[in-house]
Parts: sequence; structure tokens; C-alpha cells
Amino acid sequence: MQEKFITTPTSEEKKTIKSKETENLTAFLMKQQKKIMAVLMSVFTATGIAMETQGQKTDKQETITENALIQTDIKETLLKKEQTQEKQEVTIPSYEYTEANIRDLLDKVKELKQEMFIPPILSKFYNETTGMEYEESIKLAKELDQNSAEKINNKEINYEGWRGCVFFEDTESMIKNIIQYTLPKDWLNGNVAKIKFIPETKDMEGNPLLQIAEVVGGDEGEPSEINVYEPAVDPRVRLGLNRALIHESIHCEDYKHFNKMPLGLRIELLYKIKERVQSGNIKVTAFLNYVKDLDSEVEKTEIKDLKWIKLYKGENLTEEYWAYCFEEYLRNPDSPELLEADREIFEWYLEKIDPNFNARLAAKLRIIIMEKEIKNIKKMQDGFIVTLKEGAPIILQEAEF
Repeated sequence: MQEKFITTPTSEEKKTIKSKETENLTAFLMKQQKKIMAVLMSVFTATGIAMETQGQKTDKQETITENALIQTDIKETLLKKEQTQEKQEVTIPSYEYTEANIRDLLDKVKELKQEMFIPPILSKFYNETTGMEYEESIKLAKELDQNSAEKINNKEINYEGWRGCVFFEDTESMIKNIIQYTLPKDWLNGNVAKIKFIPETKDMEGNPLLQIAEVVGGDEGEPSEINVYEPAVDPRVRLGLNRALIHESIHCEDYKHFNKMPLGLRIELLYKIKERVQSGNIKVTAFLNYVKDLDSEVEKTEIKDLKWIKLYKGENLTEEYWAYCFEEYLRNPDSPELLEADREIFEWYLEKIDPNFNARLAAKLRIIIMEKEIKNIKKMQDGFIVTLKEGAPIILQEAEF
């Protein structure tokens, strides 16, 4: 385990740190190397999530040290200016349509249509390209992409009701920090209109558990809303809000809701997920539990149309694989429940939408944000500077883990 060196600036030096620009802070810390007082071991770890409610506990744990470490062996060239809080234009991943890949996309959509209820935009592409020349199919794909882009919500996300959440001092700021600093670029921007806290409980239909969050709307390309219920912030459910935000935000960024996703990328992603689900070799506990619940639901339904049941299950299994298993990856990319085939899908997708995203570093920082009062966060090229409310700055880099 890598050793870390800690320095303790005087009160006057702390004031100097706060007043300096990020670049000067780096130079100052490097000068403090001569005053090393202790050597600490880096013990930042995150191996899953521990939940304890109604007397039940999972066997996974997610822990993080209380120590505030200062890494002084850094270079000025790693630092960048603090990210602006102003809303910027949403970036849409590029996708080039050619005759060769249009043929492949049409074949994939045809196969997907036989396995599940596909999203409306894919149905439209499939139905209207019947009998078309490839040049016309390419033109249609571009038109559908343009139609989706026009539905992007250019307004800031509205945070509603969070002042009624008493378990965190400033929950709204905390959630904004989580979204801005620990999720991929433009995550939720353009797709979500509101994240709302509802101080009540809601039963999940056919499930004894209480619902912690849900996505409302968005199926037809309109902006979604995320409702978060009181159990998500119940102190007996450790880091439940972490799961709620990650899981539901993934639903908002899937091949159904994601207006920033080109048609070709939607089809490729859905097809990869379909193949992964059909492999049957998935170990993520939350997804396996969902499969059991879905099978039980189908058994109880009065609908006996086997084709309908197949398409219904196909749609729900792909949608929830994406949410549960990508959630597992974003919370802990090295989770033992994830297989290499899972990581390949998620890393392929992240490369498309945000090639600079560091999932491992982001997962660590997210836990710090959840468990500490964050006063300030600044972005570096390969990490973050985090200033805790009553603590020294933390230089958090991938090399620490």
C-alpha cells in the first residue's frame, strides 16, 4: 500500500492557501514537504454498499477512511482552473452513418424487435425504412437524431423539496456536487428537468420493500423527473441516496430516454445489452433479485400470450440490467460481482460519451461527498482537490487507490 505524507500548515498558512489560486496552492504544498510530521497509509476503499434497515443487512460493505490525507508529491501541470458552475451547451456524441453500418443497424433492430418491445424511436426507424434505399435510411437516421436533439431540455435542473430533507445539512448542494464531479460529462443535463425530494414513503407494487426513488416521464423524449422518497435518506439505510441517485439517473441516460444519444449508438448499446442478458452469466445480486421478481410477476399475470410475455420480459430485463449492473460499476468498477463482459459494455459506452471519465476516482470522491460536508471542490487533470468543512485540503488522485 502506498505511503502518504501529511503536513500541518499553521493558521496563517491556511489563510494563505484559501486565498491562492489553484496553481499557487500546489506550489505551496510542495514547499511543505520539508515539514513532514507523519506518514499515513492510504486506506480509501469502496467495495460495494452496506444497507441495514428493518433488521436486515447485506454482506457488502462500503467504507472510507475518516483521515484527511494531503498528497504533496504532485506537479503544477496536473492542476486546472475550477470548473464553471454555469450551464454549458450539452455535448452530443458523434455518430457517422455509412451504407455498411446502416445495413448492420437495420439487421440489429430487426433482431431486437423479435426479442423485446423496442423504444418508439427504434420502431419508427424500423417501420419507415422498410423498402428504403440505404441513402434514404441514412437520411432518416439523421432526421431522427435531429428530432431528439431538439427535445433536449436547455434549462437548469430544478431541485425541489430538498430543504425538507433534514438528514443532510445542504442536500441540494451535495447532489449537485455528486452529479457534476462524480458522474460522466453532461450527465442528466438536457434529459432531466427536475430532481424532487418527497418526504413520504411509497410502497413498491407487489414488493414488500419501500421505494426509494423513481423516474417519471421521459419515454417519448420529453425531459424526465426523478422523485426521491424519504427511505432514500433514512439514516438506517446507509448511503441509500447514493444508490437512488445512481440507479435512477442511469435510467434517464439509457437508450430510451437519452436525447443526446444518436440512433446508431442507441441500437448498438441495446444490442450489446441484449446479448449480455441472453448469455445468462450475470452475477450482480441486485439484478438477479430483479429477475426473480419479474418471473414472479409474469407468473401471476392473467395474460397468457407467450409472445407478449417474451417481449415484455425482454424489454424489462435489458432495461434493468443496464440500471442495476451499470449502477454496480459506477459505485465500484472493481466489484467482484461484475464480470469482464459487463465492464466491456460500460467502458465502451463511457468511451463514447466521456472518454476522460475516471470511474474509480469518481466512486471514491462520491463517498467522500456523501459522508462529509464538502466546502469546495476543484478539478485537476487526473484528480480533485477537496476541502472539507473543518479540515485540510485533500489531493485525491487515481494513484492513491
